[in-house]
Amino acid sequence: MYISLVAVKLQNKDGVQAGHRLLELPNPPTAILASGNQLLLGVLQAVEERNVVIPKDLSVLGFDDYLWNMHFSPRLTAVAQPTGEIGRKSFELLHQLIQNPPQEDAAPMHVLIPAELRIRNSTASL
Repeated sequence: MYISLVAVKLQNKDGVQAGHRLLELPNPPTAILASGNQLLLGVLQAVEERNVVIPKDLSVLGFDDYLWNMHFSPRLTAVAQPTGEIGRKSFELLHQLIQNPPQEDAAPMHVLIPAELRIRNSTASL
């Protein structure tokens, strides 16, 4: 197994170009994870233009689970971020920093907020 990373901007056209570039590789990927919705839509366009069948030929996953993911055929697998919790925690931490500014030599703060993988029909079983 190998992983190819393609760094692009976050626009639809960039997702189309990245999708084509990945699918043109001598050993094309068996899965693509798009880090944003515009990229995901672009990758889906490239997949359709190349007549690639999801999930038979390629598994596709998105990052951020929006309601419209359920309306694609096949329904899209996605990593769901708890955006409400991220916003609440961000506000809480900012408020704490304003109330009690840290010392210059203070250790950086690390916060882990788990995401959820919502497996649907756009990914093949291994």
